[in-house]
Amino acid sequence: MALNQEITKLLIKEGCQIFGFADLSLLPTEYQEARRGAEYAIIMGEPYGTTESMCANLAGDSRIFGIEGGKTSEPLERYRSAVKDFLKRRKYKSDIKYMTTVITYKMLATLAGIGWVGRCAVLTTREWGNALRFTAIATNAPLVGGIPIMKSKCPSDCHVCADVCHANAIKRNAVLWERFSDGTGVHRDEFFDAKACRKGRKLHDPATQICGKCIAACPFTERY
Repeated sequence: MALNQEITKLLIKEGCQIFGFADLSLLPTEYQEARRGAEYAIIMGEPYGTTESMCANLAGDSRIFGIEGGKTSEPLERYRSAVKDFLKRRKYKSDIKYMTTVITYKMLATLAGIGWVGRCAVLTTREWGNALRFTAIATNAPLVGGIPIMKSKCPSDCHVCADVCHANAIKRNAVLWERFSDGTGVHRDEFFDAKACRKGRKLHDPATQICGKCIAACPFTERY
């Protein structure tokens, strides 16, 4: 727990408000090989989007929304560098390469207890909604993992994201996300059509192929 506390203090000092610790032994069997010896992951997030950009995005203009999303890269890199330096000084290994291909930040964030996979298939939190970007570091440091969130906390009667999706990528009355300890559960494809989403992004803004209407409209996002 001491290492968790030190990293927590470090991230708070750097200005990071969204972070958690994921126990990688809880990953489904098919992802265990991708760990490459890592025991835990430190997942760090940063919110993006002002009220102005969210409103403009819902109205069909995603330019400000896209720019603000891109601005998150600097703080995320800073958080990651600070934690990586901390681990290096204490002779622990750190590696994030495996996460960019097989293990998603979204999966790590659910294991860390940061949030759940929402109806619109993006990581959603009570505090910040789903207007978030993430980075992560895997390590062999002896950390303590958070309490995983294994079931969607989106209200079953909330269909706001589905109603604003012009591509009909979000299945309005489908069952919500859930993952069981054995790796089974309700898969994303059961409530979200990724192919339709890609087509919809192109229609929404051919230049940037950014949409995010579901993110801007989410009641949890509106809270912050």
